[in-house]
Amino acid sequence: MHKDPLKPQNDIVISQESVISLQKRVNIRKSAGPDALMFFVKLFQICAERGQIPIIWKTSTIIPKSKNAKELSDYGSVALISLIMKIFEKLTEDMVVSFIDGKLDPLQFAYQTGKCVDDAKLFNQDKVFRHLETPKSDARILFADFSLAFNKMQSHILITVLHRILNYLLSSYCCF
Repeated sequence: MHKDPLKPQNDIVISQESVISLQKRVNIRKSAGPDALMFFVKLFQICAERGQIPIIWKTSTIIPKSKNAKELSDYGSVALISLIMKIFEKLTEDMVVSFIDGKLDPLQFAYQTGKCVDDAKLFNQDKVFRHLETPKSDARILFADFSLAFNKMQSHILITVLHRILNYLLSSYCCF
């Protein structure tokens, strides 16, 4: 019995449909082996070291979203991003938050776990009411919302600073 030698195939195509089909058949109740976990750990490490992420992670699907929309202006948008990107963003966020934890002004209410705009309003209202308990006193208050303040920040400066923080954290806490 004569067998032909194996020849390399240059026309192998892995289609999106075949991957999606197999992905749908994976039993998510079964634990992933160490290969899947270590692949992502190494991939995230490379992204952090280079300060770059794959372009596909930067793409998103924008969908309109609204509660009881009556006019077009009632709609907002939601960006659906890659699950891998969500995980990488959360890892980065956790590192940055742990780096600045305890270093923020206690009167900063934004971007802190357990604090929100309502806390800031209540804090200021309490201060004003306590002050007004003094006879013949008056009070003026200015409440500024800087929720979009970082939209005008020069992104290349922010990226440089975040890259330095990430490199510091990785060199201090990770050993590869």
